[in-house]
Order: sequence, then C-alpha cells, then structure tokens
Amino acid sequence: MRNRPSSTAIRSLCSALMFALGAAAIGYALLGGSGSSSAAAKPARPARHVSMGPWRPIPDADGTFIHATEVAEAYSPATKSWRELATPPKTQDFCRRSAVWTGKEMLVWGCEVTAYDPATDTWRRLPDAPTRQGITVWTGQELIGWGGGCCGDADSTGSAYNPTTNTWRKLAASPLAPSQSPAGAWNGHELVLFVSGLDPELKPVPGAARAAAYDPSTDTWRLVTPVPERGQPVQAVWDGREIVALSFQSGSTVALAKRPATDRWHRIGTVDPGRGQEQIVWTGRELLFWTAETSSDGLGYWPKKDRWDSFPLQPLEHRSDPAVAWTGRELIVFGGIASHTPPPVGAAAMPRYLADGASYRPPAHAPPPMPVCCGG
Repeated sequence: MRNRPSSTAIRSLCSALMFALGAAAIGYALLGGSGSSSAAAKPARPARHVSMGPWRPIPDADGTFIHATEVAEAYSPATKSWRELATPPKTQDFCRRSAVWTGKEMLVWGCEVTAYDPATDTWRRLPDAPTRQGITVWTGQELIGWGGGCCGDADSTGSAYNPTTNTWRKLAASPLAPSQSPAGAWNGHELVLFVSGLDPELKPVPGAARAAAYDPSTDTWRLVTPVPERGQPVQAVWDGREIVALSFQSGSTVALAKRPATDRWHRIGTVDPGRGQEQIVWTGRELLFWTAETSSDGLGYWPKKDRWDSFPLQPLEHRSDPAVAWTGRELIVFGGIASHTPPPVGAAAMPRYLADGASYRPPAHAPPPMPVCCGG
C-alpha cells in the first residue's frame, strides 16, 4: 500500500460495488434488489418485536486511504479481505462524487468523470459532463445525473452519458425547483425526483414543482404528486412496485410509499425523532431503515407481510456520510465523518475521517444454523 499525503481519497468495495471518498468524506453506493410491495398505512412509529441477526466488523486494510489521494481498493465480503486496485486518474479534490455500475464498468461522477473496469483493472477518463449532478442513476443504457450545486447555489439541469457512444446529452428543461441534493429513484423506465422547493437560502422557489418524473426514451418530464405536508425528502428507493421515500416532517423522519399507477402517497410508519441522518436500503424482500449518527437500532419493513422488525445497533462509532451498499446478501457500512468530536480548546474545528466498517446480514439471507447434535 502506498501513502500519498493529500486531501482526498478513494476506497472501493468492488464486490459490493461501493465507493467511499476519504478526506472528502462523501459516501456513495449502488443499492440493488427488486421485488414487490403491498404496504399498509401506519399512523405512527410501528412496534418492534423481533431482534434480527448480528453485525460483523470489516477489517481495515492499513488505514492509508485517510490523507491519501488516488488510492482505490476492493473489499471481498466472501474472504473478508482487501486488495489494491490500479491507481485512478488524478481528479479535483473536494467534489461531490457518485457511482453507478453498468454491468461492465463502474462510472464515477464528480467534478470529472472516470470509469473503472474490474476485468482488466484499468481506469479511463470520460468526456466532461455538461452539467453537475446531485443524484445519479443507471438506466441500463445511460448514466443520468440531475441537480447539484455547492454553497449558495443549486441546479435544476441534468445530463446523460452513453458508454456505447462515449457521448453526453443534456436533458430537457425540468419543471423542478433547483436542488443540491434531490431525492429520487429509477423505477425501470423513469427517474422520479423529489425536491424541497426551497432555494439555498430556504426561500420557496415561485412556480417551480417539487416532484416530477423524467422519461429518457422521450426526453420528457411529467409532474407527479410531491411528498405530502411539504415535507423535506431525504432518501428514496424503488422496491419493484412502489417508490418509498423518507421525508423529514415536524421533527420526525416519516416513511412514505407511492405507486405510479395511483400517484397517491400512503404512510408506512414514523421513525423515531432525533435519530439523525437516515438511510434506506431495499434488499429485494424488505426495506432496511437505520442511522449511523445515533445509538438507535435499525428497522426492517416487510411489505408483503406489512410487518416491522428491528435489527441490532451497528457496532461503529457515530458517523455521518458513510458509504453504504447492499451486496445481495449483506448491508455494508464503511467510513464517513466522526460525529460529536469537538476540537481541543483554541483549535480549529476539523473533520475526523473514519476508516472502519461493519456488515449486517438479515436472517432471510443468512446461512441456516448448524444442527444441534447429541452429546458424545
């Protein structure tokens, strides 16, 4: 492993298709899964009655991805080991980055765009994107990004990259209010997006929509029903039949679901208030809700059974912006910025970046228990 003192870093979990930026501390992950849902409405936070299986630690390679630059590594859940990848191209520091998996390459979009091919362990630099991105999705043919921004600005534009032709195109103008970090999901034929409708100064954007769906086959937008009660959308995922969104409303994070056919929202449940930065993952069978910022256990929701379970508190220090991935069997959480770490008296407040992680395998994906045998 090679130490390269600098201000940014990249560590990849290729088996999980997950990348995490070290010093920039922006986590990004590809969340897989498909399935069906028939969730019923819930008036408040659901009762938790089943404690699910344990977490296990992920070994750190040697910590050199902290204060390093252009370093990429792959983690194998099967062998619980890391390996160093080819050196990525030099890109700008402190840029918001996202990644998608095309089936052949991982496309990484930040201030610049690169691609990694695990079959040949090679990187390549892609043409510059014509817009920024606050959210990215892979449609099966194109990488689409929309929104983005920094500091006192926000975008309402988007663009798409086609790996086959190695070209970009700008999306049609959207009806949405600009957003640095829109919530959304790809449902198989449309990118459905939700924004707060507020500008960076938290003032309403006159005449702008808070929800819309984009169809890349026709390059057109259509309005859809926004998150109710003018909630702040924070996360969204497609479970095969419904868009499931997390919305911050009146001090609580509320889980909502909406079917495209009816375009009507219904409440799944209310997550405990004050839990911090919520995460949501679809495993193909259930929705996992949890936060890495507080000492709270996680929640699992089974749409087909309309049942809530709980799973244990993650065995990690509190953190924000960890990289998160669902591998098909396990939830992996890695890296991020340490929470609640005040600097020494008189010292400047500097973020503390983390280089550890843990994985959680729900019971449905865990190996069967060993049979209990007779004594000798």
